[in-house]
Amino acid sequence: MDRIGVNCLLLGLMALTGACGKDDRHGAGYAGVSSQVPPACLDVRATGPFLSVRSCGVAVGVVLEEIARQRGLVVRSHHPLDDRISVDFEGQSLADTVARILQNHGYILRSGFPAQADTLWVLESGAEAGPGVVENASQPHAALTSPDAKIRIKAIFAMTVSDDGQAQMVLADLALNDPSLAVREEAIHAVAEIGGTFAMPVLQQALFDPAPRIRAAAVDALADSAGDEVATVLAFALQDENAAIRLSAVDALGEIGGAAEASFLHQALADEYSVVREAAAAWLVELSTRK
Repeated sequence: MDRIGVNCLLLGLMALTGACGKDDRHGAGYAGVSSQVPPACLDVRATGPFLSVRSCGVAVGVVLEEIARQRGLVVRSHHPLDDRISVDFEGQSLADTVARILQNHGYILRSGFPAQADTLWVLESGAEAGPGVVENASQPHAALTSPDAKIRIKAIFAMTVSDDGQAQMVLADLALNDPSLAVREEAIHAVAEIGGTFAMPVLQQALFDPAPRIRAAAVDALADSAGDEVATVLAFALQDENAAIRLSAVDALGEIGGAAEASFLHQALADEYSVVREAAAAWLVELSTRK
């Protein structure tokens, strides 16, 4: 159970509707291509120093061969009947090896942790639009601004592996202004995953979103962020009108555990709700014992 879910249980009726939703961002992902590409699927799995790829379509099979050719990878095995190849990518970034080349071929690849071993990527394409289908990767901005919220959400995942500055600005706008709560929530997590100087101002503004669900997502994203300014930004959430969000901010500050975080935890000792005060006190005791 995630941090917001635990706090909702602790606060009972004080918890907000929608703040306890389960986050499935890191499940298998889906993407789509233009109608010129026949229906196909692609599974990519990292195991040790090997990249194992399985496809069910000739078009994807061509992409697999291109991966090996462009990156100079060694083809360890090739099974033409099921169009499976295994390649040695030791010393190569899995994200760089696969995502960029697939995008060059007009695919959008969705993955929560593209560089982590044992990550399964699933790519689907089809001639007809439907569940799991997004815009052609050659037009990512069009997908991000699609009138269909589901398509905007799918496109957001592609942006986590993109260094396109203009696309990132569109992503920031989705996180702060999209009319769909689901889109704003997914965009916030994507912004946090990109990180750097781009992410922090966006996450700070998201802490003032009118929807508690979005403010909770911003706290959760900040808890997993790095940087000296994280504590200062999280401190804004200590003033949130919702006790569940304030409690989550206390937990996030305690988990980070620096001197600045401890200072803000002292402020939480004056919270109107005892559960928030007690959590702050418990974290301060724990931090005092850390070396």
